This record gives sequence, C-alpha cells and structure tokens, in this order.
Amino acid sequence: MRRRGDALIVAAMTLELEQPGPGIAPARPADELPVMAAVALELHGKFPSVPLEQVSILVECLWSHYDGAPVRDFVALLVRKQAWEELSDHVGPQA
Repeated sequence: MRRRGDALIVAAMTLELEQPGPGIAPARPADELPVMAAVALELHGKFPSVPLEQVSILVECLWSHYDGAPVRDFVALLVRKQAWEELSDHVGPQA
C-alpha cells in the first residue's frame, strides 16, 4: 500500500527529471545547506504525517530549480512557499 506522502515525492522527482536544468548545476553554496535543513524542519513541523526524509527530498528538489540563479536572496522563501503548496495539495491542510 502506498502512502500519500510517497506519491508526493514521486511527483517531485518526476518533475525534476522532466525539467532538467541547462548543463551541470554548480555546487550549492555551503551557507544554504543549514537554511535548507531549517525549511525542511519547519515544514515537517507543519506536516508531521509526512516523514522528515521525504520533506527534505521535496525541499532539495524544489531548491535545485534555482541552482545557477544569480540572485539567491529569496530562494528559501520561494521553496518554502512551493513546498507548502505541494504538501497542502497532497496531504491536506495541517497545523
């Protein structure tokens, strides 16, 4: 039996495979890694029915769409909003 959270990750991974970026993405700045983790933890707190590992994968997939973007200031905000919408659509509204 497949859980709803599993379908969410499959959808995010499918999106990532269908829309590859141009060439090889540059290495992610080290200062973004703790921010990514904080976004995943925050979302997991709001959607506790989805395992943290799956939320982290979703955040990483969404974050990767901004790899190579020259302006990085709003990536966390954009990813948080997109992930919130994805989780709300697939899991339902939470806390």
